[in-house]
Amino acid sequence: MKLAGTRRRLRWLLLAAAVLVLAAAGLEGYRTYRLAADLRDAAADLQAMAQGDPAALDLQAAARLVHRARLDAEALQTRTRLLAPLTRWLGWVPRYGPTLAAAAPLADYVASLTAAGDEVLGALDPLLAPAMPAGSAGNTPLAARLVEALVSAGPRLDAAETYLQAADTARRRFDRGDLPASLQDNLADADRLLPLAQQGLAVLRLLPALLGTEAPRTYLLVAQNQDELRATGGFISGIGTVVLDRGRIVGLSIGDSYSVDDLSRTYPLPPEPLQRYMQAGQWLVRDANWSPDFPTAAAQIRELYTFSTGAETNGLIAFDLSAVSRLLAAIGPVQVASVSEPIGAHNVENYIHQAWAPAPGQGITQEWWEHRKDFMGELATAVVATIQGSSDRGMLLALAREALALMREKHLLIAVDDPQTAALLSWMGLDGALQTGPGDFLMLVDTNVGFNKVDRRVERSLAYTVDLRDPSAPRAEVVVRYRHTVDTPVACVHQASYGLAVYEDMQTRCYWDYVRVYAAPGASFLGGSLPPTPAEYLLTGQDEPGTWTPALGERGTTEFSGIFVLPTAGEAELRLAYRLPDQVLLHRADGSRVYSLRLSKQPGTEGTPVEVTVLLPEGAALREAEGWTALSADTLHWQGLLVTDVTVSLTLEP
Repeated sequence: MKLAGTRRRLRWLLLAAAVLVLAAAGLEGYRTYRLAADLRDAAADLQAMAQGDPAALDLQAAARLVHRARLDAEALQTRTRLLAPLTRWLGWVPRYGPTLAAAAPLADYVASLTAAGDEVLGALDPLLAPAMPAGSAGNTPLAARLVEALVSAGPRLDAAETYLQAADTARRRFDRGDLPASLQDNLADADRLLPLAQQGLAVLRLLPALLGTEAPRTYLLVAQNQDELRATGGFISGIGTVVLDRGRIVGLSIGDSYSVDDLSRTYPLPPEPLQRYMQAGQWLVRDANWSPDFPTAAAQIRELYTFSTGAETNGLIAFDLSAVSRLLAAIGPVQVASVSEPIGAHNVENYIHQAWAPAPGQGITQEWWEHRKDFMGELATAVVATIQGSSDRGMLLALAREALALMREKHLLIAVDDPQTAALLSWMGLDGALQTGPGDFLMLVDTNVGFNKVDRRVERSLAYTVDLRDPSAPRAEVVVRYRHTVDTPVACVHQASYGLAVYEDMQTRCYWDYVRVYAAPGASFLGGSLPPTPAEYLLTGQDEPGTWTPALGERGTTEFSGIFVLPTAGEAELRLAYRLPDQVLLHRADGSRVYSLRLSKQPGTEGTPVEVTVLLPEGAALREAEGWTALSADTLHWQGLLVTDVTVSLTLEP
């Protein structure tokens, strides 16, 4: 009897202990749930802030929100670690099991991300304080405050890098696909944030040296006119330098690219097509951007600039008319000394055209020719004064966001000597290099060799068909269509002429285009055609039969080139067929096959329409084809506008 009573009391004690443990676990679970809910709300608030107007962004409020999210995330991390010995074995529980099993690494991931963000914002705290009114005593321009903050921010940026590394490690410990759909969406946002955060942190760590904190830095400025399209964005119309010292611009000059030529010297010969079709006997700075691989072109521009002037530079910044207009939209109109009306995005193009043209009654004179691009320096001075003197965080944030978008769209291109920065730009896909990657590659490059500004009047589109029906011998066909939108009939006279010295007159001309198509490494020519060009259209005085010339292109690509002339109101269709390398269809370890195509955008162009058609092997079953449309059982179609470089892919089942 006594033994039975003891056992009964022991059972009740064990039951009571179990109830207490479950109650404690439930309470911890509820607290954990509330912390997770608070974090979800904070993430939603931050996302709403990020998508709003940059000028209205309250950075101090964002910093407070991130700091509070960090505290919640670290509390959540502590609680999940307490429960981890139990939750890691609960993957079998219906519905909630995978979430419970992944709770600890998931909490580590979120805590590390928020801690990294908090450290970065803490490092930039001097920038978050409200600026004093412009002109106030002691009011330091924001650009200078940025440099000062970054110089002293080393330890916090180091801590942020450590947290991002921890986030990356934690992320590898769970599979997003095992989690509930609602959580997957939130994690997808975080997964997109992690590489961006890594890139942004790398930029912050490199900025001080680039802005001249260790020694003044001189960068070559290259103004490209996309109305006369060249490989990296346009004819080099203007050139100059900007000198940075501890974040301040202490020197700025930009003017006519012709002014740097030293014709007493013997320049190297230009690429053969420039010699042949433009009768160029010297490779001058204004024609140096021949290569579509921007690091290669930038090195050539800087080399010829130094050869011409003797001046050394630490890097190069190239921009086109679209960049000028969009940067003005971000900072607002500026006051240019020579005109009464402020110059902004709405009127900058008209201002440039009028400033370039001779004064009424002046005509084409030597004085006009020598001063026709003086507006470049005046506009650049006004823009720099506005940016450098500003303490408006919203404006500078909008400017930074627009500059990043322009780099992605290749209207703004940067090359620097610093190896770490060059590697970072390459990693971010912002160096303008021909990055073929695994799989297939395609890039259309138009070069205006007609001494005119016609490209704004020419529409172009690209159609690409890939035949994978025989996977051992894949083939491709490129069709490029052009249409000249000027209806006025003109004679196609190939000569360097300012005509009436009216900008629109230089746009109302025929289009001489040296066209290049860059394909995947190892592609081999099968056939094709371009419109034939009569001898009277060319300075060579020789007919062009309309054939493609294959060659080895930059970075191992295959280049196909040719020339044609498009009269006003005319249309042209170019066709090119080639054999693709066998490895264009990538084989995975599980037996599946992947077709991946990288479409590279030519700098200076605006949203070229592209269509891609893929003919699949007989009986092939699709595993994944996001963004594609099925035209039939074995034909897929993709279309879009080439605003940035794009990679499209599809996966076939084993």
